[in-house]
Amino acid sequence: MSILNLIAKLQSSADSFEKNGNTAAALSYAAKVQELLTKHKLSMSEVDTETLNQQDPIGQEIIDPPHIRAGQKAHYWVSTLASVVAIAHYCKAITHIRSTKISFVGRKSDREVAVHIFEYLLYICQLECLREEKKALTKKGFRASFRRAFALTVHKRYQAQMKAPASNETERNALVVSSEKSVVAWIQSNLKTKNNKSSGINNLNFEGLKAGERSGETVKLNRRGIKRGPVSSQIR
Repeated sequence: MSILNLIAKLQSSADSFEKNGNTAAALSYAAKVQELLTKHKLSMSEVDTETLNQQDPIGQEIIDPPHIRAGQKAHYWVSTLASVVAIAHYCKAITHIRSTKISFVGRKSDREVAVHIFEYLLYICQLECLREEKKALTKKGFRASFRRAFALTVHKRYQAQMKAPASNETERNALVVSSEKSVVAWIQSNLKTKNNKSSGINNLNFEGLKAGERSGETVKLNRRGIKRGPVSSQIR
C-alpha cells in the first residue's frame, strides 16, 4: 500500500469515528494523518487526488465527428468547439494531426459528459447552419462564419458560468486545479501532441456571424438539459 493510500485510509477512519461521535478515536487517527503528512512532506490535496485517481481514473476517448472533412481549415472550428467544451468540463481536447479525430482526455465522469455535450453542440451547429443558410442573401462564407461565431459564443457562455461563485469555491478550486495537473501529466506520459496552428477564415459573412451568435446564445449547455442517447432526437 502506498503512503498516499495509507493516509487516505486513516483519514477515512477519522471521518467515520467523528461521524459516529467517537471523538477520541477521531482525534487519534487525525493526529496520525498529520504526522504522516509532515513526515513525507505531503498535503491532503495530494491524498484526495490519489483517491480520486483510483475512483475516477483519467483516460481518453477518441471520437471521429461524422460529416467533417479532413484538413486543418475545414476542421479548425470543430477542434475549437471541442476545446471549449473540454475545458468547461475539466478535460483537454487533443486534435489528431491530419485527421478529423479528437481525443477527449480527463476523468471518466467528466469525459463522458464532455463528449456527449460536444456531440450535441456539433449536431446543433451543423443543423442550424444549414437552416439559416437557406435564408441568407449572401451564401459565400456563410457556413464558416456561422460555425466560428457559434463556437466563440458558446465559449463566452461557458466562461461566464465558470466565473460564477460556488458555495464550496475553495474546496472545488483545489480539486479542479489538482485534476487539471493530473490530466496534463497523463497527456504528457501517454500522448504525443503538437500545437494546433490557428486558422482564420477568409470572406467573413456578416449574416453568418449574426446567425451563429444567435444560435450559440440559445443552445443548451447544461448537462441536465441534454439527455443521454442520440443527439438527433434532442433538437430544440
